[in-house]
Amino acid sequence: MQRIRTLGQGGLGVVDLYLNTDGRYYAVKKVLQPWAQDHVRRFIREVKIMAGLEHPNIIKLVNHDVSGHNPWYVMPYYPDGSLRDRIRQYNSNGFGFTREGASAIVYHLASALSFAHKRGVLHRDLKPENVLFAGKEPVLADWGIGKFIHHESHTRIAYGIGTPIYCAPEQLQFGQADARSDIYSLGIIYRELLTGSASGTVLDPRVRAIVNRMTAAQPQDRYQSMDEIIWAVRSLNVVNEKDPMQDFWKGVAVVGLSVAGVYLISKLLGG
Repeated sequence: MQRIRTLGQGGLGVVDLYLNTDGRYYAVKKVLQPWAQDHVRRFIREVKIMAGLEHPNIIKLVNHDVSGHNPWYVMPYYPDGSLRDRIRQYNSNGFGFTREGASAIVYHLASALSFAHKRGVLHRDLKPENVLFAGKEPVLADWGIGKFIHHESHTRIAYGIGTPIYCAPEQLQFGQADARSDIYSLGIIYRELLTGSASGTVLDPRVRAIVNRMTAAQPQDRYQSMDEIIWAVRSLNVVNEKDPMQDFWKGVAVVGLSVAGVYLISKLLGG
């Protein structure tokens, strides 16, 4: 494989773009500090999590080697960018996601997270940067602070781990997380898609009720499982379940939308 360039770097590892001999591009993640045992342990845990989650909306583990002093793994390269890229693109042009568009992406992510939770895995760092696109399909990535849990149990972690604005209060303040912590984070993403801000006010009363319950301060006041989120979104009757992302990719709007605005949206979406 031929290294092309660095795609990104985080607290745990660095991701480089490689061109394989088969003509395909892949992303290779390596431990940033291989001498730090904690980093290596977290990296190996990330590999184990990914290896156990075969789902179309969860990043795929192509190959890996964690036996040596410089552990690495290979994943597909997603040239279509992240959900953060889409939010920035739309916001910079005065657009926001419609109810249909925002609900479609939340529906897919809730399905992926339901799959993970039922296998005893939390994500713990949900945010738009960690949602990539494989064509039109969203893929949940970066399980670096993901955690194996026992069913119906809590996991205690270091205080403040995760991204503060998306992090559930109990996770940020007390280092405790369970499935409802991921529900809170997904609710913040839902709000951001609808309003352009993680702290915005959702105008649609039915969707606002769902978002507010997802992001309730106390875990017991939230939905209790991702399956409940899926049913709540279904109840809106705005998502085409046979092709949920159809509405996501056409689902942007702007106040005072005009014919010119519709044309520009079409161009932004590659239409």
